[in-house]
Amino acid sequence: MAWHAIEGNAWVLRDVACLLAYLALMWAALRAGAPRAWIAAGAVVTILPTFGGSFHSIGRFGLLAPAVFWGLAALGARPRADATIRAVSAVLLVGGTVSLAWVFP
Repeated sequence: MAWHAIEGNAWVLRDVACLLAYLALMWAALRAGAPRAWIAAGAVVTILPTFGGSFHSIGRFGLLAPAVFWGLAALGARPRADATIRAVSAVLLVGGTVSLAWVFP
């Protein structure tokens, strides 16, 4: 990874993490039996913006890919995994809301 890319904007790490999470969730959706066309469409929606040479705000593009949610549902099929996903989601929601003040003063 080019460390100079995050020197001016540490949010790039968040965007790279989102891209990797989206790809992992699409893989889980594929393994769970999601239609390949959905996976292909999700990959295009998620990966295509990176060809612009930037990961800036890539986290929002994966939200347009239904296969990502299919993969999340497949991972949360067991009650314990579902509870873990819900707890992590709540923590991320609170953390994201609190961190807005750091981005938009």
